[in-house]
Amino acid sequence: LWSVEAGELVMRGTNVVNDRGWLVTKESFRDCRLRFDIKLTKGCNSGIGIRMATNETGPLEIQLADDTSPELGAQVIRTCGCLYGLANRTVAPPLKPMGEWNCVEVDVIGEQLTSRINGTVVFDAKLDDIAKLTLSRRDITRREGHLGLQAAVGEVRFRNIEIEDLSQLVDGNQFAHSG
Repeated sequence: LWSVEAGELVMRGTNVVNDRGWLVTKESFRDCRLRFDIKLTKGCNSGIGIRMATNETGPLEIQLADDTSPELGAQVIRTCGCLYGLANRTVAPPLKPMGEWNCVEVDVIGEQLTSRINGTVVFDAKLDDIAKLTLSRRDITRREGHLGLQAAVGEVRFRNIEIEDLSQLVDGNQFAHSG
């Protein structure tokens, strides 16, 4: 499912459930920013796992997918940029033409989850507010966990992957300092 080609992390997934999975960080994160470039292909389906538990297979996920795919496009809580299965995106992402690189940035600070695609905020919500609407998902309010990239359907390429620890932030936008 995963390989490295010319400095790019490549996911080639099938639509077979047993062939799906997650590439997960060893380190656990509380407040962080995940930034990377992504190249989507026709019919692809991937995602970003947020604050995952060890060995979790159905985490809180920002969806990364081809919205023109008939399997995904009809359901708004499965479109690119949404919080998969839970909440719709704020706006449709300004994706570049299929096969071109897009920049994705996800911030998770306290209960706030914000994602940007090509500089546009496509999802911005308080996880605690979403948790109030769906009592069956206790993972929504988890404040620490691993980050993951999903292998699901089609080919997706990642490059320039960076994780920035933001745990020193105070009130979501100020750096803590002493003295």
